[in-house]
Amino acid sequence: VGTLTLDSVTVLAGAAELLTTTGWTALVGPAVPATTWSLEATDASVLDLLRKWAKITGNEIQFDAVSRSVLFTPRTGVNRGVGFRYGRNVLAIERRSKAPRSTRLHPFGRDGLSIAGVAPGGVPYLDDFSFYTAAGLTLEEAEARYLREEVWTDSSFVEDADLLAAATARLTAGAQPSITYQLSVVDLAELSGVSADRYALGDSVTVTEPEPAQERDSRA
Repeated sequence: VGTLTLDSVTVLAGAAELLTTTGWTALVGPAVPATTWSLEATDASVLDLLRKWAKITGNEIQFDAVSRSVLFTPRTGVNRGVGFRYGRNVLAIERRSKAPRSTRLHPFGRDGLSIAGVAPGGVPYLDDFSFYTAAGLTLEEAEARYLREEVWTDSSFVEDADLLAAATARLTAGAQPSITYQLSVVDLAELSGVSADRYALGDSVTVTEPEPAQERDSRA
């Protein structure tokens, strides 16, 4: 694609425009709102543009080669009711925790675009000290002790309102501690062939780690 401009269009309308010459159809999931977004790009492939459009609009994309369709949806994966527990299919669990990545975000779009014109207070940055204030600190104490600034630039954004929405989502995640669990598990579906034990990338599962198991692992 040469030069492309999408100006204040919905997710579906923008995706349909990107797919005009491909023979593929654009679809959106029921949870995708009718919010409008904008995109400008030069010399990018259709696939690259689809991924940029998904990132800007806060969605993920799923391709169906049989129906030749591209689905935009807020979430990939489902909750299949699959569970992991010690004594059944969990071999080990390792918990990792990191402090919040940032509490103040300075976002910039194309050609130095900032959020000063649309952000609360007219400042070109966003603050989020909610993790520390929830722990009992005042806002002034949290800002003095835990100010972590991040500069984020993404030239895909050409509208300050779109940049603000994406920056808010990024800071909401970055201002909270990152806690991850790495599991070593047995894939029972490969052994039993039972469909109830199957899961796929993006699915939600339930992990059960009883207190006795935690104590046993800590002693080991």
